[in-house]
Amino acid sequence: MVPTDYIFCALTQSLGEKEDLFDEEQSLSWLLHSLTQPFPLLFLHVPDGHQQEKEIASTIGRAIGRPLSELEAKLSDELKQARVDLFLETEQAHALRGKTGFEHFAFPEEIQAVNVDEYAPKDLINKITSSNLRYQLFFRSKEDEENNEDKDCITVDVDFDVNYTPHGLIEKAIGYLEGSEEEEWRNLLETTHPSDFLLQIAAQKKFLTGNKRHLIMYAGVRSMLEDYRIPRFVVRRKSIVLRDYRNLRPCTGHHTCGHMKVDGGRMKYREGAVRMIP
Repeated sequence: MVPTDYIFCALTQSLGEKEDLFDEEQSLSWLLHSLTQPFPLLFLHVPDGHQQEKEIASTIGRAIGRPLSELEAKLSDELKQARVDLFLETEQAHALRGKTGFEHFAFPEEIQAVNVDEYAPKDLINKITSSNLRYQLFFRSKEDEENNEDKDCITVDVDFDVNYTPHGLIEKAIGYLEGSEEEEWRNLLETTHPSDFLLQIAAQKKFLTGNKRHLIMYAGVRSMLEDYRIPRFVVRRKSIVLRDYRNLRPCTGHHTCGHMKVDGGRMKYREGAVRMIP
């Protein structure tokens, strides 16, 4: 261990919380006076992620041929503020996209057309109608899906409708299962909520997870219809599909790098000081 492996930590007077003192531009006496008076208390420790942060900085330094600390020392206030803004923007985007389910994965969903006038041209609709094209969905028992068996699939045909979304098509097909005279069909699914399932294009590792776009807008579906082929889907249980896609670790929360704590805190202090000026 070397001295740079440790960081001073102080107990703040206002909240009684621990605060790591990363800011090398401020004197220790000033920090103690502003944070901990009238009873300053300091102790040394190794913050979570500090060693990893140093290793990353060392790797970047070797890649660019100079210590990262040299560049840090030359950053202007404007660049530091830009770095803080970028970090906060990343945090916000991370929170919006979600950390569970499939919201944080980029499934390959190629969109062919994005507006109403383009996604359903009359010549394509006429081609589909004259060829009696439809959607075909394959359902399996949970046991067969878990074992990746597809010999005993139940096939459900749904008449083409230009307004179907992935969610709407699943809902329609489940309705056929529930209304079937076959007991095996009615008891196939443990749940009948469309949101518990995903559409996978048959023989492809492509999932249609969006529920706001019409099926005909997806390139994979559209190309089959244009080639006079019936679009076929495997209805997958979302809980099983997501076993292959681990939940995303928070990009922040566990550890915020030292320079962000310093720059972010310094900017807040300056903003507060500006507001206090009459």
